[in-house]
Amino acid sequence: MVAGAPDQLSTARTRSPRAGQSLFLVLAVCLFAARIAAGDGTNSFPEINEVLQGRAFTSEFARDVFFLQQIREKYPAHWPALLAVNITAGDYIVTPEKLRRFVEEVGAAGEGSDDPAAIASVASIVSDPAFYTNTSQPEVQQAVVTSLIKMGPNGKLALANAFNHPSG
Repeated sequence: MVAGAPDQLSTARTRSPRAGQSLFLVLAVCLFAARIAAGDGTNSFPEINEVLQGRAFTSEFARDVFFLQQIREKYPAHWPALLAVNITAGDYIVTPEKLRRFVEEVGAAGEGSDDPAAIASVASIVSDPAFYTNTSQPEVQQAVVTSLIKMGPNGKLALANAFNHPSG
């Protein structure tokens, strides 16, 4: 999946090169926002190159999943804030494709982990009315279902609970 070529990312493009660069740029901006949201104005959040470890990836998806896995495993203090700035009701309405991709990447990065922060963040998309009352995004909802199932038994339970609560 990953080969070692220092400071170089080679990708098999399924989207335009600009789309991949802009998504990764969004991740970088969100990392900065996550650091600020965590109340840390210093450079304690790792640099992107430090997280990617100079590896080359076969696809943007593989690169982004690796990045998320590294943050979750090696920099856990930043994980909840990273999820919070990337999973928003605004993204659900304005940029659902970006949100769908992020949810798919989180599901792949947390596969089998039963990660409580990731499960709660992803499940909020189908359980919090701020997401689904204004507009329907079936592609995002499908990504949520798939990701929660991938994350493990607690992800499946969160999915079931999202549809078993009484509506107000």
